[in-house]
Amino acid sequence: MSFGLRKPPVLSDSPCLEQSRISLTMRGKTTGQGLGCLAIIGPGRLINQSWRAFTGTLCWITFGLGCALLAVFIALLRLLVPQPGRAVILRRWAHYLARAWMGWCRLLGSIHVQHNFQPHPSPGLVVANHPTLLDVIWILSHYPNLCCVTKADIDANPLFRFLARHLDYVSNKDPERLLQMGSTRLQQGETMLVFPEATRTPVNQLPKFHLAAAELAVRSGAAIHPVIVHKSGPYLSKGYPWYTFPSDTMRVYLEFGAVFSPQLDDSPRVARRRLNGQLEGYFHQALIARNRH
Repeated sequence: MSFGLRKPPVLSDSPCLEQSRISLTMRGKTTGQGLGCLAIIGPGRLINQSWRAFTGTLCWITFGLGCALLAVFIALLRLLVPQPGRAVILRRWAHYLARAWMGWCRLLGSIHVQHNFQPHPSPGLVVANHPTLLDVIWILSHYPNLCCVTKADIDANPLFRFLARHLDYVSNKDPERLLQMGSTRLQQGETMLVFPEATRTPVNQLPKFHLAAAELAVRSGAAIHPVIVHKSGPYLSKGYPWYTFPSDTMRVYLEFGAVFSPQLDDSPRVARRRLNGQLEGYFHQALIARNRH
């Protein structure tokens, strides 16, 4: 099996002042650095840190308001739209809210997300590494009808549990139920997002994949859409609280890989282990390639 690998730009941690003098050109379009770079033009580091704390907190406040707005919309939609078509409408709203929030964070200079090209529109299994707390938001902004596999821990948050239930997401709390329901939905033409690590990647380590994603692909025969998430700095990584704001804009780069189908000419056990090894190796290759440039 061969994979097409595109080399993403290096996401450096260079000072914001230097980046404000150089515009980033991505796919022929020049993008600015946001208002955050203006903060460093002042008395010094204290002003910059204060500005970063203010804009970062503002981003999180608007994130919570967006989730609350979606919950209100769900409550209204339950009175107007029958159950079968409700989840599709809600997922599209979640998609638009994610895009709007990312644009807001970029305007403030807090978080800047880029990508190599738009993902393939065909349905399938979206497989991604998980370096940050908000990877699902970055990816959700590119898929208007995405079914996500959620962690069982989400049940501890009433708001997120409410949203996940009405967005018709699938929990990994019961692994066998996840495999059965997930493979059925993939066979029915849904697009599903799964993080094979099942948790965030530790800082400065390569991801280690569990077999769930490969098992879903083998059972359903669905096409696999790899998404490699690259990021700068440790912010939002495992072990780093959301309020430890960085001194510079956090940069995220989504590398959408070539879509491919699993090989099903062996026994399911052999096929899933081989596929899991190929996926893990592919992601390692892409992540290492970025660090070399």
